[in-house]
Amino acid sequence: MGVRGKDIRGYRQRREARRRQEILRQAAYVLAEQGYHGVTLEAIATRLEMTKGSLYYYFPDKQEILSLVLQHGAQAALDFVVKAIGPEEPANVRLCQWVDAHIRFICREMPFSVTLLQTESILDNPAHEKVEQMLYQYERILDTILEDGMAQGQFVTAPVRPTRNFILGSLNWIPRWYGDDEAMPLDELISLYRDHVLRVVGYGPVDKV
Repeated sequence: MGVRGKDIRGYRQRREARRRQEILRQAAYVLAEQGYHGVTLEAIATRLEMTKGSLYYYFPDKQEILSLVLQHGAQAALDFVVKAIGPEEPANVRLCQWVDAHIRFICREMPFSVTLLQTESILDNPAHEKVEQMLYQYERILDTILEDGMAQGQFVTAPVRPTRNFILGSLNWIPRWYGDDEAMPLDELISLYRDHVLRVVGYGPVDKV
């Protein structure tokens, strides 16, 4: 194959990769709107203005599409917090960084974050074992911050799991009511919730971290 042939093949591969990513993003919207068990290939194809048969060119079945949507969302969530947290920072600073990253993820990646909140009833499916492992890693990041803060005397001593679940439960509800038309800018919302979370763990609000 000549240079031109390789260029054409490379272009086609890049175009197909972009199309696959767009299919997954639009599938995430459908999944967020209709729920995991309510999604059909017809609904995904309609949103993309494609035929159902065209979807099979990119993915063999609905299960693979939904599994990849969940994997993409879980990996994106992990990337958000890992990049945001300074591992050498004190626990209170890392907690604020985690809150900031978590809220930005669930608000900026809305379809994927809403989809991940629906996973409890489907993670017993072996196809989603990888997603379950990534979500466990995500929770462990917060658990470690809480454990360090308690060990260092920065946070009140309390069982980690219910404390973590209380924090996640309060923050995860944000996409249900917050939108771009809200009067409060996202940065102000994050600052407010950082102070709330610091109070929950017994540290108190901070002005800036």
